[in-house]
Amino acid sequence: MHGKVVLVTGASGGLGTYVTQAFLDAGATVMGTSRKIQQSDFSSPSFTAVPAEISSHEAAKVLVDQVVVVGCVTDWQQKTRGLYFLRR
Repeated sequence: MHGKVVLVTGASGGLGTYVTQAFLDAGATVMGTSRKIQQSDFSSPSFTAVPAEISSHEAAKVLVDQVVVVGCVTDWQQKTRGLYFLRR
């Protein structure tokens, strides 16, 4: 799963917690969403919490837009950090 980005809805409870951790353990970058999710719910640097409530079509569209924006920012930050450490 290395190089893959996964969106897990309901990531902070029950089965979603196990699914999220399984993807992280397999090497994926995971964007996890639920109403009350927090970045501290998972310790992996490959995890990004995206709080959202998706009970309507419009809310789901907003979530997808957020994930696209967060994913782009996350990729850029990782690359920047890599360049920073190479220069040290």
